[in-house]
Amino acid sequence: MKNTFYLIVLFVFFGCASPQTILTNLTKNSHSVAYLYESKKVEQKSAFSIYVDDISIDTLNNPMNAAVYKETGWFLPLLFFNAWKSKNTCVQVNNMIQEDLLLFIKNAFSNEFKRSSALSIDTSSSADFILKIKVNKLQTEGPYVCSGFFYITPFVYGLSYSDKAGPALSVLSISYEVYKNNTCIYSKSKTFQEKTQPIKKLYSNTFLLQQAYGASMVEASSTNLRNGIHTVVQDINTFVTKNN
Repeated sequence: MKNTFYLIVLFVFFGCASPQTILTNLTKNSHSVAYLYESKKVEQKSAFSIYVDDISIDTLNNPMNAAVYKETGWFLPLLFFNAWKSKNTCVQVNNMIQEDLLLFIKNAFSNEFKRSSALSIDTSSSADFILKIKVNKLQTEGPYVCSGFFYITPFVYGLSYSDKAGPALSVLSISYEVYKNNTCIYSKSKTFQEKTQPIKKLYSNTFLLQQAYGASMVEASSTNLRNGIHTVVQDINTFVTKNN
């Protein structure tokens, strides 16, 4: 009974992981945003070509390092009953991604044009059209909550605890411009969103839970990139086809 009491006390005081611990596990492994190209292939190409220029990024809205912020936390200490709950916000950004993000996006646009557009890809700026892209935001953010309670009397005791991760929301915001003869002939901005599934596991697996949460956040970014890039390519393809 005495050892059990000490064990419960340890759960109470150390049961909720600190933001730094969550961040360490969240970013322990980097993950790939690579995806399968599943869009419909266009075999017949037009006479026009397009060049995808180097991608730029808004550094103010896209910090390089992931972060975990504690939003709320409380502990209720009573004589025979104790309860606790802590809520953190986790933010996934570029340093959790394996690839060089801007190079990956550039290559992904080129590959999507080759696959699903009537435009041909030109690797030089002498193409008929030049595409300039800016990533305004690529970030996934979501909650991480740990909670529990225990009660103890001279005759009986009980303990319950759990950690819950997500759902997280991934946001991709991009602006793009199409140039012809050094003149911008088309511009637009689009925002895409993708939500992760919530994850729940027992306390003994919280470090695996946190790592799985990080992987799911990057996976949501990957899905956003796939859908966003395909949508933009189709939009540009439609504009060029109708206006040239």
